[in-house]
Amino acid sequence: MHPDHRGEETLSLITNGNFGSISHQGRAFVALSVFYRYAGLSEENEPPERIRELVPPAMDERARILGAAFRVAHLISAARTGVLPATHFRTHGRKLMLVFEHRMVDLVADRVGSRFKQLARLVGRAGSIVRK
Repeated sequence: MHPDHRGEETLSLITNGNFGSISHQGRAFVALSVFYRYAGLSEENEPPERIRELVPPAMDERARILGAAFRVAHLISAARTGVLPATHFRTHGRKLMLVFEHRMVDLVADRVGSRFKQLARLVGRAGSIVRK
């Protein structure tokens, strides 16, 4: 589907999908996580209030953080196979770090950096990218 509509379309598919053993609240959480991954985290791309009402605010915040993590992971994992095992998050004090093994440092780019810093802000930390 068109990139401008992926967030809304996946939100609709998941919230209306038939998934066994998942509650309405659980389905709303999954839908919000995927929505934030595709639509982004800006205020003009907010999901419909009727969906956000199905989850408590803390759960919506977790969905937002998970969506932000998906946005980072997709950028680095879409480049080639074996990338995710060669990258990881690390914390040190109030700092969140995205660590790239030496063989993956060429994947560090401005978009990866900006999305990672957005994720770090969401979890209340400073963000930095480490090339190991």
